[in-house]
Amino acid sequence: FVDRISAVENQYIWKNNLLGGGRVKILVEKVKNVPTFENYIKNNDCEVGEGYIIGTKRKLNPDYIYNIPTIPTEAILENYINYDALKSIDKSIKFEKVPPKIIFESPNIIIRENIGKKRIPIHYNKKTFSYKHQIIGIVSKKERILKSIIYSFENFNEFYRFYMFATSSYLLINRNTALLKKDVMNIPFIEQEIHLSEFDKKIISDVNNFTQDFIRNGEASKAVKLIPQSKFKNTISDYGQEFSKVLNLIYEDKNKHFRLSDVVKLKNSFIAAIFKYDSKKDATVFHKDNSKLNIEALTDFEISKQLTVNRIIKLYPDKDTIVFVKPNQYRYWLSLIAYRDADKCFSDLSKLGY
Repeated sequence: FVDRISAVENQYIWKNNLLGGGRVKILVEKVKNVPTFENYIKNNDCEVGEGYIIGTKRKLNPDYIYNIPTIPTEAILENYINYDALKSIDKSIKFEKVPPKIIFESPNIIIRENIGKKRIPIHYNKKTFSYKHQIIGIVSKKERILKSIIYSFENFNEFYRFYMFATSSYLLINRNTALLKKDVMNIPFIEQEIHLSEFDKKIISDVNNFTQDFIRNGEASKAVKLIPQSKFKNTISDYGQEFSKVLNLIYEDKNKHFRLSDVVKLKNSFIAAIFKYDSKKDATVFHKDNSKLNIEALTDFEISKQLTVNRIIKLYPDKDTIVFVKPNQYRYWLSLIAYRDADKCFSDLSKLGY
């Protein structure tokens, strides 16, 4: 649900919801007061700019651009720069835009405007060359500033990728992997450390590894694949652990706590996760059918009847029992979804006076 104030005032709310909503929004808001990368660059007197644009509109042809080699955009890779791809620019080529020469001079930082498969393509560069406008160059007289930028991007790569997935109006909308300069400049720049809870880290991992891939690749993504037998117990157990953690922050006492008591593989590739609120500490029991479970609503008839309308069933068959029935696909059993399910259950329980 998006209230009117959020719709008007939160520029990222729709993109947050696209990637899972709920705690994605909370995590993005958590860092809203951290100074941006753009501020860091300005405060440290760095020069920053994008590369040249070839064109005939203005017929720019500064001498220096022909005296240094250039590099194709695809030669800026995630883990290295392919210097073997350097080549000369023909003097017959004219430019629509050419940045100041200093942007191309080494030592500098080179950032390709791409999210990358595993890391943002950013490099500390010691060779002078030119490049096109899909690449950002950052120059500073202070080597420590350049190295601090590299340190931050290397150590907080996962967070930066998550933030750009969750806030860019271009990435995943106009292009699958391409960024804009403003997306890079807009990240909350972390100089030393930032407090991220275990919940935050799980959300970042799910967005980077599952939900963004689902938006890009749909039915071909890992998110909609069946959970393989070799990873089934770990995946569902992790979901159950994270779901329970959230509710236990509120409801756990000396005698009782929420726990994932049973997991049942049902017909038509559905999974039932049964949570109990009790004092037991028994390990989760995994069943191949529901014949041993005394839950009336968990009959094949009731499941089939409800699944024709809803792909997800949430049941409260007893006072101290919560049941979820969902398809056997990764996207329904992520930690990010566990938190959202727990938040919804808390809302239900609160309305019932618990």
